[in-house]
Amino acid sequence: MARDNPAEDRPLPTSIDAECAVLGACLQDPEIAETVLESLRANDLYQDRHKHILGAIRAVMGKGERPDLVTVAKVLSTRRQYDEIGGSTYLAELIDIWCPIPSNYPAYLRLIREAAARRRVIALCTRTVGEMFDESSGLSESIAHHEEDLDVAAHGSDDATAVVPAKLAETIKVWMRQDELGQKPTRIPTHIPKLNLNLGGGMAEGRLYYLGARPSVGKTSFALDIARHAAKAGHAVLVVSLEMPEIDGITTRTLSQESLISELSLRSGLLSGEEYHRLVRGAGTLSDLPVWVTEKAHNIVSICRLAERWPFLPRLSLLIVDYLQLVRGPKSESRRVEIEEISRSLKLLAVNISAPVLCISALKRQGEEDREPTMSDLKETGELEYDGDAVLLLHRGFNAEAAKLIIAKNKYGPVGVVPLLFKKACVTFEQAPEEG
Repeated sequence: MARDNPAEDRPLPTSIDAECAVLGACLQDPEIAETVLESLRANDLYQDRHKHILGAIRAVMGKGERPDLVTVAKVLSTRRQYDEIGGSTYLAELIDIWCPIPSNYPAYLRLIREAAARRRVIALCTRTVGEMFDESSGLSESIAHHEEDLDVAAHGSDDATAVVPAKLAETIKVWMRQDELGQKPTRIPTHIPKLNLNLGGGMAEGRLYYLGARPSVGKTSFALDIARHAAKAGHAVLVVSLEMPEIDGITTRTLSQESLISELSLRSGLLSGEEYHRLVRGAGTLSDLPVWVTEKAHNIVSICRLAERWPFLPRLSLLIVDYLQLVRGPKSESRRVEIEEISRSLKLLAVNISAPVLCISALKRQGEEDREPTMSDLKETGELEYDGDAVLLLHRGFNAEAAKLIIAKNKYGPVGVVPLLFKKACVTFEQAPEEG
């Protein structure tokens, strides 16, 4: 007789040997560690001590140091996890016993990710069974949510053997040929010249950018400035709006930025003759720009599907998500893990659509609103600062006009601070003039 629950009393899919081997490879080669950290999250591992070790390797790499027995052991000791993972003996075993051939790490990664995907699907299906007994929720809605979550849960189990790496010499030839033909890499310029300079000309294809700020600082307005500037350069922009209740809100704000008329005046309709002419010119300019806005894509699956199956011309060149903490991801053990999965999906999406993704993120409230934010203030973080190719923090403090853009992380260029001016009436930012 078949059991009602086929998952009962059965061990979950795991690949412990592969977990050991991958960690051993990371402890021997920093380049392998870099690749592994881009492919795995702690929750992909089954054993808690392996999660601790991966977290320590990530911390060491984050400081620009080489992960090895000494540096990783130091982090584990600081976190009071050293004895829990088995100490130096276990770390040495990961290298000497479990991973004599580090170059085999892609096969180990594939085994780990497949086992993790299977565990996520099992957990989701088990939870769905319970939800089906709850008749208070609509059947169609429950099924739709299950299908979306199932898609996300299974994500990442693709067969890595289908990827064929290109030889470096061949890549160099292609790059030189493109340079001879004047085919430079596409960059999406922002409205801030110094930011463009630090980013190597603007936001690059396949990269994930985070823009963080505290409430009411103007992070959405700053992102809309970027969208408008990019569209004027001929780039198609998609804005996924989850914060504003209506598309009308984004329309009004963008029109205010373009026409330099205050939002208050636009909403009240009390315009002077000169303002009315500016409004007509601004509306005409915006109506011709390749900017699309949606408020319907509430989860990471629908966002990815829309971007990857972009049905309009020109092709999508920039995706803006406003904002991260409102995006729904796969149901997880904690909101932190869910946010990490969303962040990882956005990074993969940027690569898949060959376009930059700019994601707005909330910052923690610290009670010191005039204090300059740091990356540690990113709300519900975990892996955001690692996934992001650049992390930009907008700060305005108590001064209504003086502002600054802190380039807290820039994987491919310098960090630093860009002084800004905030024009409150039309909610727009511009680079402050150089002193002297």
